[in-house]
Amino acid sequence: MRGDVILFKKTNNPVDWAIATGTGGPYVHTEIDLGNGQLIGAHFTGIVLYNGVPAPDNTSRFSPPASPQDLEYGLAWAIQQVGKQYGWSDIASNVLKLCGLRIEFSEPGHWDCSDFVTRYLTVARAASPLGKLSEDPGLVSPNDLARAFNVR
Repeated sequence: MRGDVILFKKTNNPVDWAIATGTGGPYVHTEIDLGNGQLIGAHFTGIVLYNGVPAPDNTSRFSPPASPQDLEYGLAWAIQQVGKQYGWSDIASNVLKLCGLRIEFSEPGHWDCSDFVTRYLTVARAASPLGKLSEDPGLVSPNDLARAFNVR
């Protein structure tokens, strides 16, 4: 459904395994459903909008707790980010987090997948389930989103 957050489960890829193990859950990526088969998310090439909703057996999703107007405001913000660069500094911050160090490196307008989705949720006024995690969106993982929004 339009505005939903999609969480992608790990595959047999070693990078997926490392992300899932390090963040304590099965999810390794997250994107936003724009409806009509379109998704938007942060990929290594940057923020991209594309067609192709994934098979449900490899994903879970949740509908953010926001009004339709607030979701549309958040979606408009997300679409404006298309073309911005990927947040490699977010990855460095998350590696340090896994080592027990809470240090956030951030570059304005550069986000990894869960940082991008967390910012969308904040703009859409739907980030309250994240609590204090929403204060440091660069340190949020797909599994943090799953736990905060009770996705199993």
